[in-house]
Amino acid sequence: MKKDTINLLDTIKIFKKNLKAFYIFIFLGIFFGLIGTLINTNYIESKSNFTLKVSIKNPLKNYYILDLLTLDSIYVNERGVSIKATSEKIANYYEITNQYLDLLIQTINLEDYNLNSLNINKITSEKKDMNFILRFENVLNAEETRKNLSNLSNDLNPLISPILFQNIDKETKNIEDFLKTIENNPNTTNLQKLSLKLSQETLFKLRKDTLKLIEKRDIEIFETNISESKTKKINNIQIVIFTILLSLSMFLLFIILKR
Repeated sequence: MKKDTINLLDTIKIFKKNLKAFYIFIFLGIFFGLIGTLINTNYIESKSNFTLKVSIKNPLKNYYILDLLTLDSIYVNERGVSIKATSEKIANYYEITNQYLDLLIQTINLEDYNLNSLNINKITSEKKDMNFILRFENVLNAEETRKNLSNLSNDLNPLISPILFQNIDKETKNIEDFLKTIENNPNTTNLQKLSLKLSQETLFKLRKDTLKLIEKRDIEIFETNISESKTKKINNIQIVIFTILLSLSMFLLFIILKR
């Protein structure tokens, strides 16, 4: 039999001769495994994944600004003023708010909310079906990130509100000037002038009443949702098994080197 080969009988003999060492290595494996589980349970924090979803608010919850977002919902000509159907208003609502969402995406600066820190492993964003989604993966400081995301979420509608009001004022002035132009046109009949005057009074009363209503509440054309999911820690049983297998490997290496 070759000297560099070991049969089953030799293996058993070697194992018996080093039984004490085997117990020592197994004990060390279990000991370090328990230390690993203690550290994993009490000192290793599981990382978090955050998602901020910005959606356009349902027009049924936002009916009081349907007619204020744009003058496209109102037809004005020499015959007077007419209002679009509700279905057309809703389609117009989504079209305009989607443009505001695009503007919002270009305006958001994550650095203003300390969301570009090294504690966040990966940041991704996408716009999908009139929704803007921000994802923050493997976040170490979950509490601070949650707070900063909440601050960002609360600032989105106030960020757009001044622009919205400014556009409403401009659109109202434009239609007012257009109505005056038609009214002062020498080709406009007295009946048409009377119709325009009544239409103008009705239109601006509607807009002023709605503006007063809006002034009493915060304008919200976006809804936000922040969700959090935890990444799994290493299983404690896996840690113990790993350290025991490692100790067995070290024991076998010890036997080979000893031989």
